[in-house]
Amino acid sequence: MNKNDLVTDFIDFIKQYDITEKGRITSSTIKEIVPYSERHFNRIFKEYSKYTPLEIAERFRLLCCIESIKKGNTLKDTAYDYDYTPEALSNLIRTKMKIDVKKIRKANFEVEKHLKISNLMIQLDEFKYQLSLDNFMMLQEGLNGEKILKTIKMYDNTSKPVKAFDLNLDSRKIMALLNKYESLEIDKRIYENIELQEVIVMKTILEHNISTNGFNEFTMGTDEILSVFFLLNFFFNISSLKLKKGRYRLIVNQELQEVLRFVEAFENAVAEPLDIMLHSVVKGEKVTVEFNWLYIGMLLEINNNNH
Repeated sequence: MNKNDLVTDFIDFIKQYDITEKGRITSSTIKEIVPYSERHFNRIFKEYSKYTPLEIAERFRLLCCIESIKKGNTLKDTAYDYDYTPEALSNLIRTKMKIDVKKIRKANFEVEKHLKISNLMIQLDEFKYQLSLDNFMMLQEGLNGEKILKTIKMYDNTSKPVKAFDLNLDSRKIMALLNKYESLEIDKRIYENIELQEVIVMKTILEHNISTNGFNEFTMGTDEILSVFFLLNFFFNISSLKLKKGRYRLIVNQELQEVLRFVEAFENAVAEPLDIMLHSVVKGEKVTVEFNWLYIGMLLEINNNNH
């Protein structure tokens, strides 16, 4: 069994596991179904998810608890059903899932019950990804072919074997792409049956083609597909998908919206484009990509002001 099948099979196992009857998934549970040691499986899983197998199993358990409370069960009864104390469950929902328990029963609250992995770009944090050097070079070629990648700025003071550089991207082309795909929706049932993050992006591209061209096929060249694929993964990460009335919708989150508005205002004021810069660090066969320090600083400042 290849690594991708192993990881997706484990996700499927989590979803089908009767957590009220069988209890919490533990290292022993994993040992029974995975033909590797826990340490080795953790390493495999980290290539696809920022969570360990146990962490992602716990997140699914918490999503089930949230769904139970939404259906009208009390916090106390739900906690006991899922082997928590009420205090512990309330704290975990707040700290791990970033949800206030009091808001769960509101009419407009919907349970975002999904677990996604990626075999291309691993989301280490919001707007911070890791990918293999081969995948990075492939996606970079796509950006270059579409003339979204304008220049590459190398950093000379990095020590070997680490290389660091910025990808300077055409902000106007990026904003045009975000405007093109923002607010596209995917049916909840279809979305939650999709395991790989890449498939969500391809589904989104296909949905756009259907809505604009009226036919169910791809009309893009390879470079365009690769560049759209990279940018949708980066800017529309899974945490930015919002569930509303049974459909998941792509949005640009509030902090990034404000950054992009600043970029647009700056360009209008000076009548020149301001590049969007992604900082890339190559170490061995892995590449980490995130916003460069200027954009990270803006995102942090906006986030602090909003809270």
